[in-house]
Amino acid sequence: ASGINAEYGGGDSLSGGTNLGFCNKVLGNPTVYTHSQPWLADGNAKTLYQQLRDAFDCPSRTQGQCGCLPLSTQCNTTLQIYACTQFFLPCDQNGFETTTCSGLCNNVKRDCGFAFEDVGFADFDCKSSEYTPANTTKASS
Repeated sequence: ASGINAEYGGGDSLSGGTNLGFCNKVLGNPTVYTHSQPWLADGNAKTLYQQLRDAFDCPSRTQGQCGCLPLSTQCNTTLQIYACTQFFLPCDQNGFETTTCSGLCNNVKRDCGFAFEDVGFADFDCKSSEYTPANTTKASS
């Protein structure tokens, strides 16, 4: 089975795990994330995705201009993956949780044609030190 098998952390009574609705669909690789509130993280990822989708779908709105083009399928998918990795963090080569990979941030710019700062999300700028260098995580970017 593909997707995320999110398990409760911190001694909760959920023994098996549960498939998540949004991030399970987009991350795809069979990976186990221990998370204290997986449904909350999944919902937050979906909300972030919707905000990013709206911003990238019509960046001219943030610049006071008219005219919007629909998102490409690739841009849409990359935004979904990006949003999920903000809440279900990838692991490094030693299995330790890290931050989102810088390569994934750059993929957003490549696939969507705009950088985060172009659409009103300057906090997600790909030059930020918050990103893990592209070659140090297990997850592909």
